[in-house]
Amino acid sequence: MTMHGNVAQEGSAGWSASGLMSEYIATGRLAEVVFLDPSGQIITVHDRLRDLFCRAGRDFLLLAQGLMLPVDHVITLDGRPVASPLQSRS
Repeated sequence: MTMHGNVAQEGSAGWSASGLMSEYIATGRLAEVVFLDPSGQIITVHDRLRDLFCRAGRDFLLLAQGLMLPVDHVITLDGRPVASPLQSRS
């Protein structure tokens, strides 16, 4: 995590993505999460976000149902863009 002024940034997720995810984690709101699975299929789930963390240099999002997603595979969170689908495949 790096600090820019009073704003903390989470690894490669960037401020806007990590800020949005942190808001959902703090409030416990149900979210629609659209992401790419390992085979490149677009998946949509409705769940609460539990945690956002960095492991082995990558950012991960943990959902309440136990699903752990690399943040760079998350496309949208309640319709808000998080990452580019093309970026997620690299």
